[in-house]
Amino acid sequence: MLREGELTTVEQFNTVLKHLTDAISETIKTAVPLSKPTPFTKRWWSKDLGKSRRALQHLARASYRHHHICDHPSHSKYRKARNRYGDEIKSAKQDHWEAWLKSADPDSIWMINHFTAAGPTDGSRPHVPPLKDGDAPLAKDNMAKSSVLYKAFFPLPGPPPSLPSNHRYRKPAFHFSPITDAQVEAVIKKLKELKAPGPDGRLFHATFNLNVYPADWKMSNTAALRKLGRPDYSVAKAYRPIALLNCIDSLHLLVKTVKDAWRQKKVASILFLDIKAAFPSANLECLFHNMHTRGVPKEIINWLQRRLEGRHTRILFDDFKSALFEIISSIDQGCPLSVILYEFYNSDLFEIAYRVPDSLALGYIDDAAITAIGKNYTETHEILRGYMDGEGGATFWSNDHQSEFSLDKFGLLNMSAMSPDVGPALQLQSANIKPLKAHKFLGITIDRHLHFQQQTAGALSKGFAWVQQFRHLARASGGIPFSHMHHLYLSIAVPRILYAADIFLTPLRNLPGRKSMYGSVGAIKKLAQVQRQATLFITGAMRTTASDVLDTHANLLPFALLIDKNCHRAAVHLCTLPPSHPLHMHVKRLDPDQIETISPVCFSPTWSPPFQVSVADNKELALKDEAEWAAKHGFRVYSDSSDIDEGVGAAAVLYKQGCANPKVLQFHLGKSLEHTVYEAEDVGLILAVKLIHNEFVVYTGSCAGDNRASIQATRLSHPAPSHTS
Repeated sequence: MLREGELTTVEQFNTVLKHLTDAISETIKTAVPLSKPTPFTKRWWSKDLGKSRRALQHLARASYRHHHICDHPSHSKYRKARNRYGDEIKSAKQDHWEAWLKSADPDSIWMINHFTAAGPTDGSRPHVPPLKDGDAPLAKDNMAKSSVLYKAFFPLPGPPPSLPSNHRYRKPAFHFSPITDAQVEAVIKKLKELKAPGPDGRLFHATFNLNVYPADWKMSNTAALRKLGRPDYSVAKAYRPIALLNCIDSLHLLVKTVKDAWRQKKVASILFLDIKAAFPSANLECLFHNMHTRGVPKEIINWLQRRLEGRHTRILFDDFKSALFEIISSIDQGCPLSVILYEFYNSDLFEIAYRVPDSLALGYIDDAAITAIGKNYTETHEILRGYMDGEGGATFWSNDHQSEFSLDKFGLLNMSAMSPDVGPALQLQSANIKPLKAHKFLGITIDRHLHFQQQTAGALSKGFAWVQQFRHLARASGGIPFSHMHHLYLSIAVPRILYAADIFLTPLRNLPGRKSMYGSVGAIKKLAQVQRQATLFITGAMRTTASDVLDTHANLLPFALLIDKNCHRAAVHLCTLPPSHPLHMHVKRLDPDQIETISPVCFSPTWSPPFQVSVADNKELALKDEAEWAAKHGFRVYSDSSDIDEGVGAAAVLYKQGCANPKVLQFHLGKSLEHTVYEAEDVGLILAVKLIHNEFVVYTGSCAGDNRASIQATRLSHPAPSHTS
């Protein structure tokens, strides 16, 4: 039995943890059936194929008995049966594949896409070949391979960092608040299906209150995954242990900085950095020091210290599980906290630019770009050398934080608006960086003239590659339904093609006094070919069908309007950036009359609503819940919204025990083009609360609505996607 109430001792914590673990294990043992599939199990196999195989084996034995008689009829019977059996297997595979495609639902289409995206294979799992370990002999057995992978994934820490002794840290930037049950519940509800919820809220509370973190939670399995596109998989660096925030803002600021320099008749040089084994090589002492200096409360840092010490892991590959390896240092790669922790870890690297004039440091995790502005490349290169090799520069940071730079992955772009020359190389103390015509940074290929031709070609290549895979699914007979094909195109192909489209594409416009179209005309025409090919497969139409007809029947926007929609969404994002954002000062030059400002309402993460929220799963439970509220003889308010005759409005009605006439509040929001039903549902709930507030004495009351999203939004401490307030 699990006791109620908070845990006050470590013994209680261990007891509850053991009981919970045993309960989960016992439930899995009794409720989850274990299957023992053989390596020969085939999904497409049937009883009819089994009968055909037995008949074939019988004919094979008969043919063998008469192998000395060349013209015996058993030989021809066996040959015909063998050919027929092969045709039956091909037909069974095809029928099973088509039946699976036809039965696809919104959840299984992602698995179907995964199969088609994998490309042609022999059907076997990827195998880790013998691995190279320097000059040592090849690691051929699994134990030796796991040792090589362990050295690559978790390198040994170097000498202790030179941290200042007796350093006086600043006061915490915010007050630490213990984790609440509501926060734990919210995280559990966001878990996907078939995911284990883990320990309950009391155990999480105890990890802070009792200064304990159980050893069982420090055990992990590290899966060795291939890095795509590597030429040689016998090198341990071609594998990674099992992360993307919004990088578009950094790219916008980078492009804006370069173009501002060009407007002043200056040039820019960008040095792209790369950190080798960023997460595994992180030194925990430096991490905790950086967190202290930036005002993170000690309760959080102490909890992280307990969590990150004494960790062990097993390396998984090729159905092999290694012995336990100790993780001496590093940040867990794949953990949701890892990205946040590494932002603290390498924050000093970006802050170096504050001390170097005319420089800007941007990046994400182990990718960084240092931009220098000057009258010529001599000035910009001197600025870059000061950033890298100067006192307290990036080289010092690399040595002090045990984060080695991958010098072979460094890139240099000498950016000029007019000069066709790539410019001189950059001479650093540790390497000579040759200039390039283009370099990939944060998922986008940046060229030295910002024409983005290589990026457009790459996006076009990705689009056509996906279409070639997509054509195997989109067939008139034996393919997936139209709605799923439409969904796959919008969910997978469009994000691949239009990633950072607001940076390398300009929407098409007809400007006054200009005969030709303004914008990225050529690039958009090329990329529109991908949508045309996709719509041909979706609709099954003839190849001579006009593109606008295909878009209409496929229920897709014309590609030029799709670009407009993407760029409009990006513009809205930029216009809602807070004043602390580096791009805010550039965006605020817009005409404020053209932009509607909606200020979101945010609460502390520990905030919980001062009322109960109940969302019924079906109509019957909702009626039962309503009957229970009615039995309490309190105020009952009902709200609703509507969009009728091109107008959006909301209303609320209050019923009081013993009062025949209900009280009503109504509000007309405006035209349908300017307001949404979801917005009106929120207004309806506000009207409902206002009706209760107007009453002189209120002991109990309920507000009922029929919009699940608006009701659930009342429990949010900060805006979620599609929520503005």
